[in-house]
Amino acid sequence: MRCAEPVRHVNADGTRKHAWRKTLRRAAWIALEPTPAHIVQWVISGSTLVVLLTMTAVLLDGRVYGWEVDLTRESQRFDYPQWAFDLTANELTNSDTPLGAAIILSVVGLLWFLRLRVESLMVLLISVPLHIVVNFPKAIVERERPDGALDGTGAMKSFPSGHAEFAITFYGFLVYLALLYIRNRFIRVALVAVWVVMVIAVGFARMEANRHWPLDIIGGYVIGVGALSALIWLHASLTMAIRSPGAEPHHG
Repeated sequence: MRCAEPVRHVNADGTRKHAWRKTLRRAAWIALEPTPAHIVQWVISGSTLVVLLTMTAVLLDGRVYGWEVDLTRESQRFDYPQWAFDLTANELTNSDTPLGAAIILSVVGLLWFLRLRVESLMVLLISVPLHIVVNFPKAIVERERPDGALDGTGAMKSFPSGHAEFAITFYGFLVYLALLYIRNRFIRVALVAVWVVMVIAVGFARMEANRHWPLDIIGGYVIGVGALSALIWLHASLTMAIRSPGAEPHHG
């Protein structure tokens, strides 16, 4: 009698890998479909990239405009509470702090526990590698921070504001995920409102604390909007490919 070869686990692994390859291939086809939603997302991401590159070119020599100095000084007239600064402009928007790291790991773990594996991996992607990559102008724009230019303490790499970008990209993606499951209109509006207030507070706090100029904050916002649009586009395509397996759509 001929014994069957023990290939069950190999076949299972091979089938799983083939299924994932097929899913990713289908997601790519879905992502490239010129639907109205995709076109809007492409325009947003492309436009923000053009704006960012333009700002990078203009600020490459490290120039700081007079109106930025005036606006930064005006923002420092407000008595911004220290605890509010610690939360909005440091702890909640910095993966290097204990609270920031705990929030990221908790969200990743919760999404994984809820079997939202794609979402969990995307949040992890947003938190570290994407955050570093999208802030590439920091490596080439030698722009002094306000604390160096105004007070003489010296600190470089001011453009763009990574905290402002993180507030939009990370928390914006979490709000987007929440809106996919929450149907109560009041809660949906409240979530978006809290997020918008937080984004504004982060930008204001970074200026008030003498860490960024206005154009640094604007640059961070631009990056955040573009990255968030791209993330929503990617997530929607992956989700559709996973939930609707089948042949790749034909582009006509």
